Amino acid sequence: MPETYWDPKPRPGKLKDQFIEARNKKITFTILSSDCITLKKKLETTRYKDSNLPDSKRRASLNGFHRKPERCLLEPPVVLINKGFTRVLFSDFFVFYQDAVTGISGPEKDRDLLMFLSVYAQSRLASYFQYHTSGSWGIERTQVHVHELLRLPFPTPDSMGMNKKKAKLVVKEVALKVKTFKKELEELHNAYEDHQNGIKLPGDTFDEVRQNKSQKLSQELEPFVYQYFGLTKEEIALIEDTCEIYEKSATPEHHDKPIKTLQKTTKKDRAQYSKWLCNTINNWMLEAWRPSRPHFLFCAESTRFKKLGQVLITLCKTKGKRKNVEVHHENTERVNAFKRISDASLSERGSLSYLRGIIFAENNKIHILKPDMLGKWTRTAALNDAQDLFDLIITSPKRNA
Repeated sequence: MPETYWDPKPRPGKLKDQFIEARNKKITFTILSSDCITLKKKLETTRYKDSNLPDSKRRASLNGFHRKPERCLLEPPVVLINKGFTRVLFSDFFVFYQDAVTGISGPEKDRDLLMFLSVYAQSRLASYFQYHTSGSWGIERTQVHVHELLRLPFPTPDSMGMNKKKAKLVVKEVALKVKTFKKELEELHNAYEDHQNGIKLPGDTFDEVRQNKSQKLSQELEPFVYQYFGLTKEEIALIEDTCEIYEKSATPEHHDKPIKTLQKTTKKDRAQYSKWLCNTINNWMLEAWRPSRPHFLFCAESTRFKKLGQVLITLCKTKGKRKNVEVHHENTERVNAFKRISDASLSERGSLSYLRGIIFAENNKIHILKPDMLGKWTRTAALNDAQDLFDLIITSPKRNA
């Protein structure tokens, strides 16, 4: 140990205790004892970075640490979160870990609550919050500092008033699923140990099976987090669009990696946008016109002009709810509509609204023209456009026409 670190501090544990590597990407949700090495082995293989020191001076001391961690942060139940906020693990046994990991521990009575916290902290909702509030994420690197991590909202069930009972049931259900997941992994790992002793198991390796099970569990648990916080479908759409599209486009891992917001739309993307746009506007109109009914609702017709790199959505007035459709780009009416929009942009600027694209109203139709880029046609974009369009409709002198 370098002399600048002074005398080693007493360890809050033994050399035979478990140590978990921060860079072990194979571990998900919960730590198994087989994922760990002993603290002694970790110290014996650790070297300080200063290559100018002789090897004997670069070795970690087995006599103690240069900083003494609080023992309570190593004791179970404990949640471990890495700096990149890309991996959150739950441990139900005493374990050492590096300073690149933040530990959150609590009393045994809060075991289920900490299990739920470990699931919540790796959910899309938590990523959405940290993406918008952390100083580095989305600008430089995916990193969440301890003080930023502590800002993550986490109301306990007892503080949720009328939703207290519902929240407790969610916590209990999530904890049960995590416990079952760990038990399955332990049994699976024991089976693979037998495989090493001569019993052959068909199929994938243990790590591959573990990864598949983890992905399935993640999909199962995500709705429980939304339910715990009482999120609406619109809030869920904002969260999922941000995590799956916008966040991944903010800081691409490689310069030649496709940027999701710039990808061309598919028929499914346009259909989803049309559905969210029309449903949102129609529901708002039904509410705004109460106790009467509006004289019309909207349905959407989408057209992709592939060569021009544009998508045209046409909202048509209808007496009742009607199915949205895709119209071919060679359709005469759509081609003429595109031409009228182009002509209006040159000679009739007053009939155009430049919002997140071009909105052009004529007779009983409203045209929305925007670039053929996925970032412009998400559910989030549909909600934003619905707000802009509804403002235009509600203030129009022809709102009842």
